[in-house]
Amino acid sequence: MSASELLPGMIFPPVSWWIHALKHEQWDLAEKEHWVKQTYRNRYEIAGPNDRQKLSIPVHKPHGSSGQKVGIEEIEIAYEEDWTRIHIRTLESAYRKSPYYGHYSESVESIINSGSRTLSEMIFQSVKWGAKVLGIEAKIQRSGAACDQIEIAKRRELMRDVADLSSYIQVFDERHGFLSNLSVLDLVFNLGPEASILIQREFKRCYSDSL
Repeated sequence: MSASELLPGMIFPPVSWWIHALKHEQWDLAEKEHWVKQTYRNRYEIAGPNDRQKLSIPVHKPHGSSGQKVGIEEIEIAYEEDWTRIHIRTLESAYRKSPYYGHYSESVESIINSGSRTLSEMIFQSVKWGAKVLGIEAKIQRSGAACDQIEIAKRRELMRDVADLSSYIQVFDERHGFLSNLSVLDLVFNLGPEASILIQREFKRCYSDSL
């Protein structure tokens, strides 16, 4: 296990993000990574009644930065739309029948309703929450250090490409089968405390050669 690594920030990151992050004792969430639209920085996937369902947090660049490259730390959350209510209702519709939704829903809603000004603030909250419920004792901090844009992008794709994750029971798996590598929310709502066991097992399986 290495001491630290600069990790790409994602809101309620997918299972593969956590498996990769376990390689490090300290997680530095990259805030100087250039903002690019249509990525998983402000989107997370859940298992809906019909298939994978993406939930996006609306954002905008700070005033006066049009046409300029800005880091994630400068991206502001837009509250003109009532997206918080939509996200909470969508999560309830998808997971109210899951075993542990009632146990964790209030803490998830508090993050969504936190009123965070920037996307990086909410990403940080969601990662801290995930580490706590998964029982991961890592030092987590927001990093304003300069980062290699190509390298951090490669790390992001590596985390998205972890294949053949072990399946677990999901609310709608009888309709469309198991949906792999969704947001940590899906894992926690369905498995509760056992989510930590699955993450640890997958980490050992995926990185056994480097342990």
